[in-house]
Amino acid sequence: MYALACGFDVRRYTTKKWRDGTVKSKLLFCNRQGFTYAKKVNKAIVVAESIIPEDAEPCVGDKPRRKCKVRRVGCNARLRVSAVKGVLVVDRFHAGHNHELVDVKDRQFQKLGRRLQKYHKELILFNSRLKIGASKTYRMCKEHVRGFENIGASLNQFKNFHRDVKCYINERDGQLFIDRFKNLADTREDFFFDYEVDADNTLVRAVWADGEARRNYAVFGDAVSFDPTYSTNKYSMTARHRFCMWHIMNKVPSKYGSSAADFQEFQTKLNAIVWDDELEAHEFDGRWSEIMEEHAVGHEREWFEEVFKIRRQWVMAHCRDLSMGSVLRSTQRSESENSFFKKFENNCGTLVEFLMRFESAVDQQRHTQKKLDSENRHSSPKLLSQLPIEMHGARVYTHEMFEDFQREVISSTTGLSARGFSEENGLEITKLKDGPRGKVFDVNFNPGTYEVTCTCRNFERWGMLCRHIICIFSSNGVKAIPECYVARRWCKDAVGKTYEKEDVIDGRQIQLTKLWSEVYETVGLLKARGEEDIGYLCNLIREFRLKLDPESVALTKEQEIEQLLGCKPVDEIQILPPKHAKNKGSGKRMMSTRTVAVAKAAKPKRMCNNCKQMAHHDKRNCPNPFAQFPPPEAESSSEADDVDEEVEEDDESE
Repeated sequence: MYALACGFDVRRYTTKKWRDGTVKSKLLFCNRQGFTYAKKVNKAIVVAESIIPEDAEPCVGDKPRRKCKVRRVGCNARLRVSAVKGVLVVDRFHAGHNHELVDVKDRQFQKLGRRLQKYHKELILFNSRLKIGASKTYRMCKEHVRGFENIGASLNQFKNFHRDVKCYINERDGQLFIDRFKNLADTREDFFFDYEVDADNTLVRAVWADGEARRNYAVFGDAVSFDPTYSTNKYSMTARHRFCMWHIMNKVPSKYGSSAADFQEFQTKLNAIVWDDELEAHEFDGRWSEIMEEHAVGHEREWFEEVFKIRRQWVMAHCRDLSMGSVLRSTQRSESENSFFKKFENNCGTLVEFLMRFESAVDQQRHTQKKLDSENRHSSPKLLSQLPIEMHGARVYTHEMFEDFQREVISSTTGLSARGFSEENGLEITKLKDGPRGKVFDVNFNPGTYEVTCTCRNFERWGMLCRHIICIFSSNGVKAIPECYVARRWCKDAVGKTYEKEDVIDGRQIQLTKLWSEVYETVGLLKARGEEDIGYLCNLIREFRLKLDPESVALTKEQEIEQLLGCKPVDEIQILPPKHAKNKGSGKRMMSTRTVAVAKAAKPKRMCNNCKQMAHHDKRNCPNPFAQFPPPEAESSSEADDVDEEVEEDDESE
């Protein structure tokens, strides 16, 4: 405190101890004590010669060093403290300095005034879960305390602590990753994890799921989308491989070889059969052949033949009987998840950081889900038709899914007309014409068991009753949706109350969270109060801090990191982290020529100083670099004309 108030920094010089390890004496110097000697580097050596004694010998070294400012000027200010009978006694003190002391406005840059507090370290680590680095965290602190001078630490200290955390995790990454799972398994009975290591004890793969994830899989596991970049075929999984319809249709323009005018008609016809959910398989095959025969697709006809051979893996007409087939017809679900997790994760983090960010992302998803569940339980949607079946749907379905069901209910009352009725084997077969679609659908209804099917296959594809079945139900007096036609995944109580369990919560952590809330709320209230109230609270906090035993809370750097990460000390590393992949390039995906052309066309054109045209290039990358020079033929012809003129002049002179 004395050094900070006077305007100089302190450096520890020597510490002497007794045989039992207790401190005997400590010698402290001014930070500008001593001299800076010249050091040999690869290039020029720039050192202030005025501060180097004449008899000083320069240090020799070939290792390049970073450029540092010279601060040592031979200051003799010092202080020695000795322990005498358990009491610290100052037995040597020299207060004189041979340099200018730091001014008051510059004392925020002193080393004694810059110290990374526990709050800063927690903020750096917690912000890393949200993909926020040390630099942005430093700027956030500045806005929070209303100025850089009030932070109490420097930007480099923020960066260095983030670096220290990565260095601590480095070789312990795999071990800490698995230890985290073991701790969760000890505190939560329904937590599951498993992992595999190779012959070198290197972590190869790991899988984990908490209780809520397992409960969700039990309900929604009938339709699961896997990332196709992983090798899942070797495990013989009971899954059906699917291609993405959007990606296949996106390649059609580059595979079509005819004129652009003909392509528009070709694409319109192709989209009409590919994206039609209600088309039968034989109808799709016939119309595909007609389109291919009508339009010459050029040299890429083989590509269209290949995608037609595997049509059962991507065309909806061949997947109508697949449960929830319309949900999985593209990779939209997987890509939306990837887009969400990219907000939290990057490809340069460790496994421990990945797990922390993954948990933060899952917490956000589950918080949103809890909010929606609360709205479903304590609010009701607005009814439009007042039909009993619509009222039942409002009680059963979630608000979002009820909007789709309500749309089908309203459509069942308008736009449908009967085109025929027959009975066969106890089934009532009704032909309904859908006016907006212009198609006729057959609805088979069993009045005794309420079993019903429709040729549109909407329930099989989406798990939601179509307007045709709802129309038949209403005409037969069915006031509620039969239980067999209520897809559990779309219901309000899909998971069910019987599965809900309270997680084991640390009471100490709850108290700390409440304490932070109290502190922020109290500080917010003090903004409108006077200086006396603010000073009173500051004095209370100082008195409480003095009561704490500093020796009991003093932690090393590794212990602080372990406490912040919530892990135990690693005595022996038994699981090594995965080997780093040496990937070349910038990590960007390869874009098609069409994507490049579209992106290029979106950019504004500029004047090229070489060819004098408005284009997407400049003089450096102009495709015609010799545009500003006359062609060689013109130059040769002009030279020939000059020669002829000279000859004519010679003839005249003769």
